Amino acid sequence: MSIAIDTITSSQFIKDPETLISKDGNFTFGCFSPINSTNRYVGIWWKSRTTVVWVANKNQSLNDSNGIVTISEDGNLVVLNG
Repeated sequence: MSIAIDTITSSQFIKDPETLISKDGNFTFGCFSPINSTNRYVGIWWKSRTTVVWVANKNQSLNDSNGIVTISEDGNLVVLNG
């Protein structure tokens, strides 16, 4: 499910399976599982090609599909298991 915003603030969060779509419509941000994997990651991918271009938690996957992403008060990305 895509939400109708392209940015989030420290008072907002994204819950898996919600995603953000870039203003130009080219990129998607949210949680995903690589092909043939049950691991969940937070990243950015090309919307049209489903090619991942950046992963926030590449060294530690989420426990399940209940992940939450937000921005801390100091502007850092926070990835939490649900």
